[in-house]
Amino acid sequence: LDPKNIARSDLEIELSKGSTDILPVSSSVDNIEMKAALDKGAVLVDYLKGSIAGGTFLVKGNISNISTTQDSSFNISLKDINLKKILPEETSHKPFFEGTLGATLSSKFKGFDKTKIFETLSAKGNIDIKDPVLKNMNILRVVLDQLNMFPGLTRKLESKLPDYYKKVLEEENTYFKPISSDLNIKGSKILLNVLNIRSDTFFVATKGISLDMNTYDLAASSYSNIFIPKDLSDVFIDTVKEFSYLTNKDGMITMPLSIGGRLPNISIIPDMDYVLNKLAVSKGQELLGNIFGNDSSEESTPSVENNKGETSQPQDEGARKEVKPGEVLL
Repeated sequence: LDPKNIARSDLEIELSKGSTDILPVSSSVDNIEMKAALDKGAVLVDYLKGSIAGGTFLVKGNISNISTTQDSSFNISLKDINLKKILPEETSHKPFFEGTLGATLSSKFKGFDKTKIFETLSAKGNIDIKDPVLKNMNILRVVLDQLNMFPGLTRKLESKLPDYYKKVLEEENTYFKPISSDLNIKGSKILLNVLNIRSDTFFVATKGISLDMNTYDLAASSYSNIFIPKDLSDVFIDTVKEFSYLTNKDGMITMPLSIGGRLPNISIIPDMDYVLNKLAVSKGQELLGNIFGNDSSEESTPSVENNKGETSQPQDEGARKEVKPGEVLL
């Protein structure tokens, strides 16, 4: 249809029982219903709704300047979308993501062809994912297996873990709590803003995850960390005391993660450089503390209190000057 001819028309459009496979997903769009009108060079969409990937969608909005720039503004609602049916088919035995998606979006774009739409698309809104599962990957086990500087770590932990945690660690998949996030879309890139992704044994905090709708490439921000709850961290530390060097002020073991991949496949790798550096620095500080710490032997002299209520050691000509590590090395 010629947009210029459409622009000169005034008419109402109704559609029912429509179907299409034009979208770049494995699931077709069915049960399409639409009510719209052409009025003074604009398309006014009362509703466009249908079913896709086991769920439903609803679109309302308008297209102005239809004969020239085709400026579109639409509000979009998605409900109960099966992610497995809209993502590329998973590769056998590799990790992939499943869940049920809901979303609300306000979008703007220009043109009618895919290239023009992606060049000009902008949108913002929020998403919710129910029953999220990362198949074929137990994230906590992957992280522990990567810590190969502690030989037999996973086996040692399994012998001390409470039965519930032991069962979780033996799971093939990772089961998450429901996920919610604000999102922004610019061109073909989807950005999920600050996320806290939780399971029963850890949570991951990240400042953002991006997804390219053309390639399905997934990448997290450089600030992505895993946190292990304190009760479980205590079990880890009781098994391998060096874990205490990886704890934050709340007593939770934490370390950076690298998150990426091409959907539906996902890779999650702990930052081993951080772990090794943290262990080396903390162990070094402990050793220096042992070497240069205060002598607690019987030769130590009692402290005295001055007139300000402060305690100090008596000084005499034989008292040793405080030694700094750098001075010993020199």
